[in-house]
Amino acid sequence: MLDAPSSSSESSSKPATPSNVKFTLAPDPDDENEMILTVSRPSYRRSHSMNDGSEDKEPSSVPSGRTDTTTDSPDSNKISRQRSKTLNALDEERRELSPGILNSLTGFMRRRAPTSRTTSSSRLEEFVEQGLAELLTVEDSETPAQYLDRLLENYPVTNIASLLLSNESEFFKQCMREFLARYFDFSQEPLDLSLRKFLMINELPKETQQIDRVIYEFSRHYCAQHQDAGINEDYCYILTYSLIMLHTDRFNQNNKKKMAKYEFVDNLLATLEQNEDWGKNGELSKISIKAVLEYYYDNVTYTPFTNITKDQSDRILESLVNKTPLPYPSGSFLNGTASTAAPVIMTRKRSSTFRWSSVSIDPYEYIINHNASELKMDVPFDFKNPFLLSTAEYDPDDIIRSQIVPDEQYLDERLLGNLLNTLKGSHCSMLLKVAKSKAAFLLGSRTEVINYDCEATGEEYLITRIFKIGMLTRQETKLLSNYKSWKRYFCVLTSVGLFFFKNVSLFKMKYVMNSKREKTIVLEEKTSNTPILESPEPSFTIPNGAFAVRMRRNLYFDSLVNDSQSSQLQHCTFYIYGKHSKDVYMVDNQYELVSWINSINCLSALDPVNLPIEKLDLPFTDASIGEVINLRILTAAERLEKLNQAIEASTKSLQDFFLMIRRVSLLTPFQAKTRETLHSGVKLFAVKIEWTWFELSRNSLFRHIFECAYEQLEQQHSESEDEEFVTAIDILQE
Repeated sequence: MLDAPSSSSESSSKPATPSNVKFTLAPDPDDENEMILTVSRPSYRRSHSMNDGSEDKEPSSVPSGRTDTTTDSPDSNKISRQRSKTLNALDEERRELSPGILNSLTGFMRRRAPTSRTTSSSRLEEFVEQGLAELLTVEDSETPAQYLDRLLENYPVTNIASLLLSNESEFFKQCMREFLARYFDFSQEPLDLSLRKFLMINELPKETQQIDRVIYEFSRHYCAQHQDAGINEDYCYILTYSLIMLHTDRFNQNNKKKMAKYEFVDNLLATLEQNEDWGKNGELSKISIKAVLEYYYDNVTYTPFTNITKDQSDRILESLVNKTPLPYPSGSFLNGTASTAAPVIMTRKRSSTFRWSSVSIDPYEYIINHNASELKMDVPFDFKNPFLLSTAEYDPDDIIRSQIVPDEQYLDERLLGNLLNTLKGSHCSMLLKVAKSKAAFLLGSRTEVINYDCEATGEEYLITRIFKIGMLTRQETKLLSNYKSWKRYFCVLTSVGLFFFKNVSLFKMKYVMNSKREKTIVLEEKTSNTPILESPEPSFTIPNGAFAVRMRRNLYFDSLVNDSQSSQLQHCTFYIYGKHSKDVYMVDNQYELVSWINSINCLSALDPVNLPIEKLDLPFTDASIGEVINLRILTAAERLEKLNQAIEASTKSLQDFFLMIRRVSLLTPFQAKTRETLHSGVKLFAVKIEWTWFELSRNSLFRHIFECAYEQLEQQHSESEDEEFVTAIDILQE
């Protein structure tokens, strides 16, 4: 049984609407050790006028000495209707319904129309009158399977569940589990369809505790067959109880106020939140779960449950074992006769009201013919990592971890070593030099400036280290148009970001030599022959921390931009993910592709780490120079810990998303609108899963790069223990 929720959890999950149905766990009045699930709904008084009824009428009192002017009026016999007291009725105290849900289910079962009596059913009732103890006598050394065989030989299959769960005997529970395992395969069915199939064959008992045992064993069996979907017993038990309660509420003719969809979804969601952490993946997870609960509401209320008669029970067991057609249950919602199951056709009626129309679906036609899979949605989902180009199959036992191995092609340790030397050494082979008055694009909230010579009286300049320059072509979409074109940029990868310039002719390059006779290329703005309308500032910037990757869809892009008959160097495409951007870029050959991806990712992996940085040996003596670098606030251990935490969080999120996709792939919606709603939820999930794969692939690669860089730093440190390094913070303190 479920534990009773605390009062704090009930109040926090209570929907803020006055007409909600509430589910609560309360002690059983018949047994203090048991709990029963009860339902309550607020009740309001009927609207009535203040003039209606004798109790609301007040005797007219006219003060003496005055004349009532309405007496002489021609309309004095008319009584004007005063304001309704409907709003005042909302202030009345709510009245809880009684009895609870199980008693309601029992009453519903007793109100069913009696079925035809057979010899087996008559004999069963005779035994019930004599006492169940005599009926269920177990022979010595009899196994649950043997006892079940003997029971099936004497009594209808429709009564087996009621008989076996008539008391708390552990032996009878084992017999019930043997009965379910032998004849009921729910492995490829959703919960609502499995419940409909189970209740078609098995009648629920009359006692509330027996009903609870049947539902528990059904839930336990269903969970055992859906372990890959992450459905636990508590979740399945609560949901099964709620579906039966919803069915009773909807199809009980004595119930005049039916439960609305939002009431069912909100209250069931609040109940499930007490057993599972539904909000851990954000609002998208809650939206998807609500879509699934709405599906359950639509399917259960689509048509009432029905069951076979005892006259048809002789054919049931053979049909369940051999997968032959089952007998059609009596009292179906269509025409009550069996017919050939037709394929599902979902159509949408085009009209101004956008109403949905579809062919009528009889779920029992698909149940009896064992082809309910035809009702499933087509969920085109691939568990492969889209950021992994390898065509090797993943390990089905470890789908995620087997697909986060970094691609060795895009991890060059030699290039990583050169980048480390450029990042922290006293010599840099290329520098970007910009006048301080025009260098606003170099400065940001995560940058700092190190002044090299504060006593110089010349013009002030800012410099930053360059790791790579080249031409990149970016795919762009024109404003107010779906047409996409390619635009070429001159790109400069620096220690503070990746800058995209429209015109390379705005810059000039010159060689300078430091005190050690080492050459450095300085990239700076031209001072002559510069167009008036041209600006040396970049068109846009991607800050450090970006992730460059080649996805499987880039292979398709390559086929579009290359001529298959040409023998020239082939263009290659790849993605660059920024903090707020995701764009496709193209380079001229494979060498440039590998170089750009390696440079961007290596610099991003080392970006926030506080590395030992040497002061540059600059030849500038007639100007005030300041070097712009990124703030480095993390130690190596902190950076590695953050990456590990992010990888574990992404892995857990992917596992939860995969479980939800498996659950959705089982669903069999009966209505076109329900199917469309679920398809929309699947599309949102696909986008979220791709983004989670991106975060996992990026952080895994960054961790691998950082571990390689840390090994190289340790090796360099051991080779030059006496060499003094100066950090950026030390320079500022000086």
